[in-house]
Amino acid sequence: MQKRPKFTVEKTLTRLLFPLVFFAVIGIFAYAYILELEIPPADEQVAPFQATMNNKPVNTLVPLEEKTPPLEKPHRTANQIQDWLTAIISETLTFEGRDYDQVLSAVRPYFTEKGYDEYVSYLESIQLKDNLTRSNYRAGIFFDQNPYVGKGFAFEGAYRWQARMPITLSFSSRSDDTIVNRKLLIDVQIGRHKVEQDMSIVLIESWKVSSRRD
Repeated sequence: MQKRPKFTVEKTLTRLLFPLVFFAVIGIFAYAYILELEIPPADEQVAPFQATMNNKPVNTLVPLEEKTPPLEKPHRTANQIQDWLTAIISETLTFEGRDYDQVLSAVRPYFTEKGYDEYVSYLESIQLKDNLTRSNYRAGIFFDQNPYVGKGFAFEGAYRWQARMPITLSFSSRSDDTIVNRKLLIDVQIGRHKVEQDMSIVLIESWKVSSRRD
C-alpha cells in the first residue's frame, strides 16, 4: 500500500483550518463591534439603581398649599395656628375710636355664627362701643405670652383646636395720658371649615373671656 506523503497531509489540513480560523477571527471582531455599539459612552452610563429611581415617582409629602387634606385631618401645624391666632385676635380687639362698626364688619369672616355672637356679646358686656365713642378712648392688646394651642382633635367631621391666650386689653385716652389696663384670658375653639370650594379656612367657633390675676 502506497503511503501519502506527509507534507501533502499537512497541506490538506492547513487548507481546511484556514477558513475556520479566518471566520473565527471575523466573528470575534464582529462581536466586539456589536458590544461597542451597545455600551453607552462613559458620561451616559447610569447605574441600574439610579435608572430605577429616575423612572419611579418619588413618594414625598405634598405641600399643603397644593393639596389640602380632608377636613377631619390637620392642615396646619400648631405654630401656624399660633401665628394665625396672634394676628386675628389682635385685629378683633384693636379699635381706634369711632371705627367700632367697621372693625366688627371686617372681622366677621373669621368667625362662625356662634363664635361671632359670643365675641360681640363680650364687647357689649364691657360697653366697648360707649367707651370708644363717648369717652374718646382707643383700645389695643398685648400678648403677655404666646397663645397656647392645645392638641388638636377631630370632632363631627372636622379638625379643631382649643387655645388659651393671656393678654392685656389696654384703653388709652385720645385726649390725655390716661391708660387703663385689664388682664384677661381669652379661650377660643377654632376649627376647619369648607367655605364654597375652599377647604383651607379656619374659623373661631367659640369665644370666652375671663379676668386673671398675675
